[in-house]
Amino acid sequence: MATRKKSWERWGDEEVSALLSICSEDENQQLRLKPGHNSKVYERYSVKLREMGIFHDASACRDKMKKLKQDYKKTKDHNNKWGNDQKSSKWYDRLDALLGHRPSFSGTASTTNSGTLVWEAAETKDSVACELYDDDEAGGRGSGAAEEPSVIERPVGFSFGLAQAVKDPTPAAFAIAEDIISPFTLCSNVSSTEKEKNTPTYTFPAPQPKLESQWREMEWTEEQKASLMKTISSYRPSCHEGTQARVLLLGPVGSGKSSFISSVQSVFNGRVTNRAMVGTSSTSFTKKLQSFNIHGQKGEDPTGLVLCDIVGLGGGEMTGLTLHDVLSVIKGHAPEGQKFSPDQPVGCETVGYIKKPGLKDKIHCVAFVVDASKILTYPKDLSTTFRLLRKHISDLDIHQVALLTQIDLICPETAKDVTQVYKSRIIQDMMNKAGDLLGMSTSYVVPVKNYSSELDLNVNNDVLLLRAVDHILQYTDLYFQDNAPQHTGPKNDLGV
Repeated sequence: MATRKKSWERWGDEEVSALLSICSEDENQQLRLKPGHNSKVYERYSVKLREMGIFHDASACRDKMKKLKQDYKKTKDHNNKWGNDQKSSKWYDRLDALLGHRPSFSGTASTTNSGTLVWEAAETKDSVACELYDDDEAGGRGSGAAEEPSVIERPVGFSFGLAQAVKDPTPAAFAIAEDIISPFTLCSNVSSTEKEKNTPTYTFPAPQPKLESQWREMEWTEEQKASLMKTISSYRPSCHEGTQARVLLLGPVGSGKSSFISSVQSVFNGRVTNRAMVGTSSTSFTKKLQSFNIHGQKGEDPTGLVLCDIVGLGGGEMTGLTLHDVLSVIKGHAPEGQKFSPDQPVGCETVGYIKKPGLKDKIHCVAFVVDASKILTYPKDLSTTFRLLRKHISDLDIHQVALLTQIDLICPETAKDVTQVYKSRIIQDMMNKAGDLLGMSTSYVVPVKNYSSELDLNVNNDVLLLRAVDHILQYTDLYFQDNAPQHTGPKNDLGV
């Protein structure tokens, strides 16, 4: 009698690829059930596979994932040992993207047992207690077992707090979307006080020799400043009369989004002003969606540019920004002045909700803002978060760029003379790292120095800021070109 093969041995490559895609979707949505309910996860996988014409029951899905994880962990453990040759496998890269950030696979947890690590959200009086379970061990626990939760290294996930030992973690936040049922929040799960205590220190590299010439061409003159101001002041979206270009600034708390808006407006005002309220705390000073029309010089009409400010990623437990809310802003559903909270996602019941947004309500370009002085100390999972955001934003055909702020804090020469920015090896290297963090080419990244302590404008700093705005507008205009109305023209009556 032939021995019956285990279910995971009878999967084709296309079937495995489909299963991993479904798992990746769940991973992005941070769907985690406690061990007793884990069967529902695999039942859902089985249903989704069936919809794709692939027939494997829940047990088969579970067995296959277990085998894939075991193979992945074996390879990962081998690669992590000093002196070993690096190995790979057919599904290693897919699994690394899916599992690489988890504590059981990255070595950040207090346990390193194989199997599926699952977070159980158990309600307590004041918070949600998190317990770490191994899928295979969970089944052996009696319902009456009285085990205290282990103190573990809680994975950051989609939070911007640093991974640390957590006994009383803050409540998980839940967001409900039209196309995404997602409990992940882009807010910090660590209090601001804890953040300050656990913020890693970063020693900047020793000064490096400057490049002989600028690696990006720049003119540092009054004439160049005047030319850029004229270009920006006269900008109007192509093929769309009466529409302004709306650009959303998106980045971690303290990255300099509001400061950039104020700095750009200062250039046109002819003096340093703080039009967008700027703070210095570890929590987001911006609390709501605000749109700032960039006004031209005195006597001129407003420009065709609107910079939109929003709560910073990692804005605290009660003001977190979810993926759903970010996409609601970009799609034009969120009203002006909307305050964001993880437990009150933007929806039809939101006051002022725009049910059928027009072009003027939508975002036409997204500018990610990151702090050069924090690039090397941002939480590891921040890159995963940025890449997930970029994926969903790209699906909406929205172009994205990046602003690298606080360049004066990492390069003393540039702090003294901003014209040295494109001769600085340190800044060039940090721009490359910003691109890696965001998952985009360095060509999309531009450095800026916001006005902070200064009382007077500096022409060279103005040129750098205006070049950044011009860079943004180039990609913004691509949106309007891609969405230009198609004119068929009048039909000719040929008398036929």
